[in-house]
Amino acid sequence: MESIKIERGQVKHLPYHEARMSRSRLELWGIRSPIKLREALQLPSGLPDLVKCRVVYGKHIHSIQFLPYRLNSINSLTLVEAPAINYRQKFVDRTHLKALYESRGQADDILIIKNGWVTDSYYCNVVFARGEQLLTPSYPLLEGTKRALLLEKGQIKSYPITASMIRQFDSIYLINAMIELGACQVPITNISGL
Repeated sequence: MESIKIERGQVKHLPYHEARMSRSRLELWGIRSPIKLREALQLPSGLPDLVKCRVVYGKHIHSIQFLPYRLNSINSLTLVEAPAINYRQKFVDRTHLKALYESRGQADDILIIKNGWVTDSYYCNVVFARGEQLLTPSYPLLEGTKRALLLEKGQIKSYPITASMIRQFDSIYLINAMIELGACQVPITNISGL
């Protein structure tokens, strides 16, 4: 599955989505030909200003949906240890992630720790802020398209971040294809389980 941001009729960061989809098809099914998502996307008229385009695919594209999008408010996180989790490709079935998310208690979202390393939240890659420094964990569960774009532009840097290092930062940003850097910020003091 792939989630693509469409804002005011403009498809955002399509080459990053095509690259990830092509990489997944190669790893899962040995298909070497790149996927041509641009040819498959036919935007319907009358879309809202902000849309999440949900593409379900396997060896081929199975379905494309256009869903209105609204950013949920996330003000707190809780640490969740998941040593055996694997989420290299973005799947429709998120049962194992949902089970972790259900353990969040009073927090709005989770911050997943795998063998001591900070990875991602439930739906997002994360970026830690300390002054002007912006660092994203080197070992995400899923290499997100927004993360790839920000790394390529030099706006963030990859760094191996352990759970014990979290207190060194001021805040954490949640990012994904739909959420821009700065749109969702949580103070480190709002992370439980440290």
